[in-house]
Amino acid sequence: MSKNVLLLICLLAFSALAAQAAPTTQEEAAVCVSGKPAKETIAGCTKILSLPTLDSQAHVGALLVRGDAYSLLGDLDIAAADYESAQKISYSPNVSVVLGQIYVNLGKSNQAIAEFTKIVDAGLATAQIFNLRGGAFQNAGDFDASIADFNKALLLKPDFLMAINNRAAAYAKKGDLKAALKDIDAVLAADPNMPMALANRCGLLAKDGNLELGRQSCDKAERLASDNYFILLAIGGAYYDASRFAEAVDYFSRSIRLMPQNPRALYMRGMAEAKLGKAEDSNADIMAAAQIQPDIAVFMTKSGLK
Repeated sequence: MSKNVLLLICLLAFSALAAQAAPTTQEEAAVCVSGKPAKETIAGCTKILSLPTLDSQAHVGALLVRGDAYSLLGDLDIAAADYESAQKISYSPNVSVVLGQIYVNLGKSNQAIAEFTKIVDAGLATAQIFNLRGGAFQNAGDFDASIADFNKALLLKPDFLMAINNRAAAYAKKGDLKAALKDIDAVLAADPNMPMALANRCGLLAKDGNLELGRQSCDKAERLASDNYFILLAIGGAYYDASRFAEAVDYFSRSIRLMPQNPRALYMRGMAEAKLGKAEDSNADIMAAAQIQPDIAVFMTKSGLK
């Protein structure tokens, strides 16, 4: 997975867990540790997991470390399977946080919501958990629930700029551009160099028919985060909303180069290519997106893509 994923997977949370549940001998531990090349770690952990005498604590540790390695390689489905297996043996709220974020990145919004809700129901929710669940509700098309969670996050942490930024996106998807711009302006007043807020402002102005004004925000976001696949995807979306489809294709392509297994960018590039009359390219991209995320068309429709 790209290191620039907006919803960062909290792999560091596993360091302590893995240390507590590490294999019992030095030789075994040496081949299944975070910090080595991912493929080497996967091979080592797989070897440990095949041991017939492995106790449950060591089993969980090896699964978490291997899941970490798969995540770093971008193999999120396989990583999720390892984390799920670890959870069945010994539940951890920290792993639910990671699983939820993986599901978000895989477009599995309902599964993400379920993971974050486990933490909320356990009375362990923080502002970040409400922010994450709000994002998952937004992806699922439940904008009222999304805004409610962002509000809960802000009750716990009033200066949580990312929650304000994300609430703006939810307002925009509900069609309330005035409320959305008010939130984005509040974020940028506090942090004029927040790339996601700048990209969102560009998109909001594009939706409102003011792309030329919004372009300044797009250009600044790109200068600040030209190696961030999600920012480039957001900028491409702004140009798509403004019917500037050739420019949209360019930004989606740059996003895909940074994260090839990115179903949203592939699907959106396919839609933009269709608008340009490039049917063959469009079909190839939409099919590639569906192979990664079978319900991508439903997901993007709920997100407001037309």
